[in-house]
Amino acid sequence: MTTIKKIAEELGLSPATISLALNGSPLISEKTRKKVQDKAEELDYIPNNFGRGLQSKSSRLIGYMCNTPVHSFNAEIMEVFGLQAAQNKYGMVLGVAGDNFENFDKLFQLFLEKNVDAIVLALDTIFDGTHFSYFMEKITKRKLPVLACASEIVNADLPFVGINECQGAYISAEYLLKIGHRHLLCPSKTISPRRRNGYIAACRKYEVPEPFWADKPQEIVSHVLRHKEITGVLCSSDLCAIQALALLKDNGVKVPDDVSVIGFDDIWFAARPEYSLTTVIQHRLPLGELAFSTILKMINGEEIIHDQFIEPELILRSTTGRPEVVWSNDKGNILCF
Repeated sequence: MTTIKKIAEELGLSPATISLALNGSPLISEKTRKKVQDKAEELDYIPNNFGRGLQSKSSRLIGYMCNTPVHSFNAEIMEVFGLQAAQNKYGMVLGVAGDNFENFDKLFQLFLEKNVDAIVLALDTIFDGTHFSYFMEKITKRKLPVLACASEIVNADLPFVGINECQGAYISAEYLLKIGHRHLLCPSKTISPRRRNGYIAACRKYEVPEPFWADKPQEIVSHVLRHKEITGVLCSSDLCAIQALALLKDNGVKVPDDVSVIGFDDIWFAARPEYSLTTVIQHRLPLGELAFSTILKMINGEEIIHDQFIEPELILRSTTGRPEVVWSNDKGNILCF
């Protein structure tokens, strides 16, 4: 790690002068200030306010990046991770990047300034490493442990812990196909390639047409109204499913009589009587615990399994049922028109 003392030695100046220059003191000439700032950038200097961290080379802080902390699924994983961290005498620095990652670079720089020991990317949208070259360069150069938790990471060779989304998609689609549905509507843009592959695999196994694709609740309802053959809807999340339920009702579509709806997550209010949503449960407690134990091993330089998955379950409630018309193919699989 580059220190003020190192910069001072490189430039033949005193540490006090370097400190004043980096803090924009008027006592330092513009020429000297620029020379110091250029050298600091060259040596990859990051300010660090934690004296203990400088001495031990460990801040005992973990940067935790999410898109938003208000969704129940995100909040529950974060709570479990935070409790595990506290029990092991670690703190968390929370970064909320937003849906479009507009604050990602600023928050990442803050993590570096706080000298975090590791970073967890617990995102609810797909993270593409090619869009964050600064981040990838820095973590590679510094050998900073980074773990992806819960959501897909593409174009970045980062260890991952999460739900087996392919299996979750497969079992939800398979259930609808087994009870007689033939035309399904599935999410596409807002989900991982793993989950999309699960939907497609189920349709191929049961020899039905490839699903229709829609993501937002308004798009889902529009497709259902336009394509009367759709009788099964699989949503990207429980929040999306609950919004779709309300819109379907507003448009005179009965659930599950006309259309069956399945969510994904099993957030706490999915089981409430007013929703009683059939959904794929993502087990947040073991996921949060697995995320912390894995990042701790990475901090300690221990070997880890690169990709670790927790198996999901399908929870049947009141938003799914058999379609009105069913048929069977030559393999005896029950399908519907």
